[in-house]
Amino acid sequence: MYSPNRAKQIEFVTQHLKEGGIFVFVEKFRAVDENDYARREWQKDFGFKARYFPQEEIEKKKTDVLKTMFNNEVTLEEMFHATGTHFNHCVMTWNSGNFCSLAASNNRENLNLYISQMAAPAIPNEYVYEASLYQANTDYAPTLQQK
Repeated sequence: MYSPNRAKQIEFVTQHLKEGGIFVFVEKFRAVDENDYARREWQKDFGFKARYFPQEEIEKKKTDVLKTMFNNEVTLEEMFHATGTHFNHCVMTWNSGNFCSLAASNNRENLNLYISQMAAPAIPNEYVYEASLYQANTDYAPTLQQK
């Protein structure tokens, strides 16, 4: 389902989610500032990918995959609004560069239990751009409540 319409995508999946279930999202997001987005991509390509892939493979992926991906990305703010149409609580559990992992649920207790079982992400600080949203060992649900 390629589209930036997260509300419709979330609506489709939530039909199959059990009462009190948790919807986990792992995706790439647009930055509010396009220059920030580009700097994070550059950092990923030359600070990380270059260790494991030849430059021609990195460039080929940019051409073949990333342009389509970019056209279907949304900002974190847009994503929080989309999750808010179906869930009372949405929290960020991980982020690195332009990628984030979010967890959403209508059951605050289940969401907090899920989060409490996670170890702190092992991401080098230079790749973390949304650090203020991840607070280990706290009650996450009230931090980013929706609705």
